[in-house]
Amino acid sequence: EGDSINLLWPDGSLCSGSQEYKNADIDMSWSRNIDNNWLFSTTATSGRANIFTSKQEEIQNFPVAPIEKAKKQAKNEWVKISGVVIVEPGLFGKRVMYIQDESGGIKIYFDKALWPSLKIGDRVIIYGKISISLGEYQIKVYGPEDIVIIGLGPPPEPAKKKIIELNDFIGQLMKVSGRVVKISGSTIWIDDGTGELRVYFYPATGIKKLGLEEGNWVTIIGILSKTSAGLRLLPRSKNDVKIFENEKKEASTLGNSLINQVLGVENVQAASDYRTINDDPKAIKPNNIYKIWGAVLLVLGFLLLATLLIFARIRKKYAKDNQFF
Repeated sequence: EGDSINLLWPDGSLCSGSQEYKNADIDMSWSRNIDNNWLFSTTATSGRANIFTSKQEEIQNFPVAPIEKAKKQAKNEWVKISGVVIVEPGLFGKRVMYIQDESGGIKIYFDKALWPSLKIGDRVIIYGKISISLGEYQIKVYGPEDIVIIGLGPPPEPAKKKIIELNDFIGQLMKVSGRVVKISGSTIWIDDGTGELRVYFYPATGIKKLGLEEGNWVTIIGILSKTSAGLRLLPRSKNDVKIFENEKKEASTLGNSLINQVLGVENVQAASDYRTINDDPKAIKPNNIYKIWGAVLLVLGFLLLATLLIFARIRKKYAKDNQFF
């Protein structure tokens, strides 16, 4: 509605009063200049003559920091970063988007949701305050002028990681493979043998009715996020999800090379048979040894059964003549 500030003498008479101001932005000073006009300024001058600087000047003069360096600033410190849009506003909620640079990725939060027109691949400069929400770093912006589009380029390629390695990549575009071990509504859990990861499908992504079943192998691209319940992966569209029915079918029809491609690593990482990428691919793996011993025992069993059947027939034939026993 607007407000004003008055400075009174001890007897209650007016010493000085400000003009009414409205829509005050955060961390702005409302000050009078030498022409007796009242203006907003980004510079506070306690005990000194007033200095008038605009938000645009403040943003322009503020140094750009890598995203990972910005995350190390104290809470509510102003930061300025540059990066590529990897999730446009509205997909994960109207107040949220994500950007990424060479050092890392981060969520951008805009309570007013007065976003400029943005799409994946846009290069932007973001000016705002660093904060943490549910364990995840974010930058809070306060006006459309805090977001400047400076160009367009290809979005970054997702980084392929095992689930156990994900803690250092929150806010980034990731690629993870594993077996579906649980399904509940719009959430699934996958396991790659190093741990489990929750995957959530936001309604705005249109990811539904994928025909997923427990036991399916999947490769999923998405933004790694964090909540009070732990890490989660957030795909952006159906193109971010690839489904493979099961390991056995893929192995028998397409061979180990495709399984390795499905998992995104050099060796199969099944939950019950995890192997590191340093394993010698020519070495006999434990599962192969079990299969060889199983085949040997099966052959020996058939031979023993055949011998017993032959022995039983001979015994029956000669039993009456007491030639055997």
